[in-house]
Amino acid sequence: MFLLMQEGDIAVEIESGQSIEFDASCSTDPDGDNLYYEWFIYPEAGTFEATDKEMLNYYNKPRVSVSIHNKAKDKSIHLILKLKDQNEPSLISYRRIIINVN
Repeated sequence: MFLLMQEGDIAVEIESGQSIEFDASCSTDPDGDNLYYEWFIYPEAGTFEATDKEMLNYYNKPRVSVSIHNKAKDKSIHLILKLKDQNEPSLISYRRIIINVN
């Protein structure tokens, strides 16, 4: 499992056919507001196209599990985390995880 505590893009490597978890539960809002989590695949940026439903479990929770399909071997998958607070206007932050599949 990877904890998302750093700024900027994160790159990881994984074998095809495996799953990997990411955890953003240590994220906080400067005003103490509740956070809403949204994980999604950004297919235009990667070299493997798949839908969120095919790859992600619990896409609206602090933790997400990504199932890497065997067909993703030697490709990249770009996973995006969108964090949004409950204020109006909302503050939104994004993190990109680049998953390189071996």
